[in-house]
Amino acid sequence: MTPSAPLPRPRRANFAGDRVPVKRLKAADVLSPSCTQALERANRWLGHQNGGAAPTFPLRIELADDRQRPPALGDDEGYRLRISSAGATVCAATLAGVNWALATLVQLVDRDSCLPIGEIKDEPAFPWRGLMVDAARRFISLDTLLTTLDAMALHKLNVLHLHLTDDQGFRFPSAAFPRLASKPCYSAGDLRILVAEAAGRSIRVVPELDMPGHVTSWLCAHPEWGPRRAPVPPTRRFGPHQAVLNPADEAVYAAIDILLGELADLFPDAFVHIGGDEVDAAWWRESEEVAGYMVEHGLADTDALQAHFIARVAELASRRGKQVIGWDEVLDGAARKHPTEPSSTPTDARLLHDAPQPRGPQQQRRQGETPLSRSASHSPPTKNLVVQAWRGATARGRALAAGHPCILSSGYYLDLFYPADVHHAYALDAAEADLIAQEDALLEDARFRHVATAMKWTLGWRHPAQTAGCGVLLGGEACLWSELVGDELLSVRLWSRMPALADRFWANQPAPDDLAAALEASLQRLAKAGVVDVLGRSQALLQAFGVSERQIPAVALLEPIKWYGRLLGEAALAARNRGAEAAARPYQADTPLNRPIDALPPESFAAKKFGDLLVQGGKPLIEECEWRLAACKEAGYLPELIAPIHALALVLQAVLDCLQKRISALAALQQVAKGSEPQGEYLVAIAPMVRDWLVRR
Repeated sequence: MTPSAPLPRPRRANFAGDRVPVKRLKAADVLSPSCTQALERANRWLGHQNGGAAPTFPLRIELADDRQRPPALGDDEGYRLRISSAGATVCAATLAGVNWALATLVQLVDRDSCLPIGEIKDEPAFPWRGLMVDAARRFISLDTLLTTLDAMALHKLNVLHLHLTDDQGFRFPSAAFPRLASKPCYSAGDLRILVAEAAGRSIRVVPELDMPGHVTSWLCAHPEWGPRRAPVPPTRRFGPHQAVLNPADEAVYAAIDILLGELADLFPDAFVHIGGDEVDAAWWRESEEVAGYMVEHGLADTDALQAHFIARVAELASRRGKQVIGWDEVLDGAARKHPTEPSSTPTDARLLHDAPQPRGPQQQRRQGETPLSRSASHSPPTKNLVVQAWRGATARGRALAAGHPCILSSGYYLDLFYPADVHHAYALDAAEADLIAQEDALLEDARFRHVATAMKWTLGWRHPAQTAGCGVLLGGEACLWSELVGDELLSVRLWSRMPALADRFWANQPAPDDLAAALEASLQRLAKAGVVDVLGRSQALLQAFGVSERQIPAVALLEPIKWYGRLLGEAALAARNRGAEAAARPYQADTPLNRPIDALPPESFAAKKFGDLLVQGGKPLIEECEWRLAACKEAGYLPELIAPIHALALVLQAVLDCLQKRISALAALQQVAKGSEPQGEYLVAIAPMVRDWLVRR
């Protein structure tokens, strides 16, 4: 670890042990406009940390390629950062290297506003280090996305994947099909601003239009695009939907072609995501038109039909100069219903120039057909289709074995309320057996005991590849689906763990000795840089949602239940435990997210500190228990908090009684067991660590 434990960690660093004060950077030479903006951004971050104007510290930037162009996959992102008492020097091939060097420099500034003297030679382990934000189910404003870009830049994340369409909403402003747009929706101007601001930070924006499933919002506006050609009502519910596009209708491909053209006008990146996940084939199977199309094209089943659809859309995108990404269902068409929760999740042409190009039988175009309407009749998805692997430990291997470039998202789903250490433990390039072992270990982890049976349901996804392949692993992408997160909650839900994932994507090394401390230091830097105050925001929201200031020391030791427990609700979760699907769920797209459970971070930072005191023991631990117990006894708790606070009090009292030898460790364990069960949507975060502590006594 470097002196101030930045996340992500530099891959090679050498420090002398001396420090030099720095509060504001000043260019030693005339800089290009792009480098000037990077310097201004770094000074803004430093200014918030150090109180504004201050003595300057010389900075020299040596940039080999200063062409004004959008960032692209395969750009040289490496840099060298030298810090001496006389100033700092950044050497980089591209603007990306400059941006990442300055982000590192800002993170290295310690509490005394000093930098360590030394040198860093750094480059990412993977060229794709992404974050997917779902703006379809719940709209995420432009302002929130711009804040997200700033935090991404500070952590060297270089892809913002924007999930623009789903059953509940269509957030892309199509000029050709204006009825598609949901309210609220981005304007073309919004998206141009987003792309420009991202590019200045060396971040690419990859848009997603999910198809052929998850299209209720499409068919509400254009029911003629579905196989039923009948009115489709809007939906606010989550979970499986049957709405699907009609792959037998040439007008559908013509509309998709137009939409891809509109995307290309607004998003210069070489990639476009077309979803391809969780397709329910019921409407296809009931359609005589679709059945006739399948016979005409020699498609044996609906899996083959979806593969055919994906191949056609991929070729349409190719003619627009775009490379297609799809969720891992595109490997087999995924026409049957899969046991999934979120719907929905790319490679630069320069990296794919040797890959097989899309091709199909060259047939004469019939009258009235759109381009490509016959060219992919029997073709599987093209080999250079990028697969985003999300369904468990084996999806990556199947994609690579089939020769596809792959982005790994399995293990990085932030909507599951997992602690940061769980996400960080998934190495992108680990052997498949190790990934499987990592998944299996969660079933034995005390923190997930309450959902372990239901989690086994996803083991049906395991289909190890039989052969090795020539696919390329591009990197990783964290996913934040928005069923249970909106604008005002996003910073708490996202940045409470994302710096740890950024470390895994960049350095690809085992976790630092104290990941929790490194993560908390990153959160402090985010707040001091004026980007986002995660813990302060959480506390402010808790108070806005009915928790008094005197109750917060107790509520801070609670966490949300894990996996899809909140999204499914008790009834549906019980059904999952039986291996079944239940439709009734407690949340919809218009359900307010204004309860304490919504404001809590996915993992309790207060619980981490309590765990340190358990190790330390003695008077500090006794005082901590007494203080937290006093908060538990405060009056006026909201009804939904009464049971979880009572459970917390049981656990705290067990620790206190055991320390003061009023009860045995065995009796204390029995008391802790009572406080360990979920209370509605809440968990007592300290219960597993207290149980382990008592077992060791």
